[in-house]
Amino acid sequence: MSDRVFINTHAKLARLVSQGRKERGLSVQELATLANVTPEYVLDLEAVVPRAEVAAQLRVLDAVGVDPSAIPTGTGLIE
Repeated sequence: MSDRVFINTHAKLARLVSQGRKERGLSVQELATLANVTPEYVLDLEAVVPRAEVAAQLRVLDAVGVDPSAIPTGTGLIE
């Protein structure tokens, strides 16, 4: 049985980013640098502020080790 996590809400995306960052011992600034985004962007993701920059979201997910294929289409997160 698969333990694959599907990201189908902004709240779940926020939890995964925050949890992944903390598990890796990264500060907001360190994650922002790894993902090539601003610290404000990371803070917005963790605060469940919906953002339209899908490419940036994918870089952040990659930086915290979440496979972007875990995001099903049709959720409003990736269209």
